[in-house]
Amino acid sequence: MSVLAISTSSRLQSVALWSSQGEVLSCQRAYRRREPRRLIEDIVSLCDEATLSLADLQRIVVDVGPGTFTGIRAGLATARALAYAHDLETIGVSSHELMWRDLHPEGLPARVVQPSRSGWCFVSDWPLDSALSAPNLREVELVKALDQLGSDVSVIGPETIFENFTHLEPKVCAHPHARAAALAVSGRHGSDWSTIVPLYVALSDAERNLGIEAEHKPIHAEQRS
Repeated sequence: MSVLAISTSSRLQSVALWSSQGEVLSCQRAYRRREPRRLIEDIVSLCDEATLSLADLQRIVVDVGPGTFTGIRAGLATARALAYAHDLETIGVSSHELMWRDLHPEGLPARVVQPSRSGWCFVSDWPLDSALSAPNLREVELVKALDQLGSDVSVIGPETIFENFTHLEPKVCAHPHARAAALAVSGRHGSDWSTIVPLYVALSDAERNLGIEAEHKPIHAEQRS
């Protein structure tokens, strides 16, 4: 099966391609400003390298967040357009699962910590306790509870988040990468592109002005079958 994976939820935009022969190709770009056209260029370039056309693809895997709003939208829009045009099944995975599987392909328990806006970060524990679990938005002060974690719990995230948690010997993973998508979707069934929804965890400015608490905000969980 030929599978295309897309991750654009961070400043590192990555694309990976698995051919039916088992070959894995990937590329990545770091951006200060998002350039959606580059994503299509990278996808076409990988297909050319694998001597495949977009019509040869059978499945698309897309990173649905959490992460940057613009980045998530760019990846989802591209995945949906390709899936619609070529009648492809689609699977959405969270950026945290990609980071976890990239460093823990064996599936060991870990906590993923990802900085968001100033004073906030995304935190989630893996593997998930249930199919409805999803990352939550927490204040950085709450994340200092990491000090109480035992050495048997691995913490994954960028280097800057761990300045106060050196005793944890964290595994550094600054960005999710599309190459981990093969592990993330193994054994899962694809669905129609229209059912894939973004994982926006942060509150909007309007909600914050109304005094709505982040931990009470309902969020989209990754759909699994």
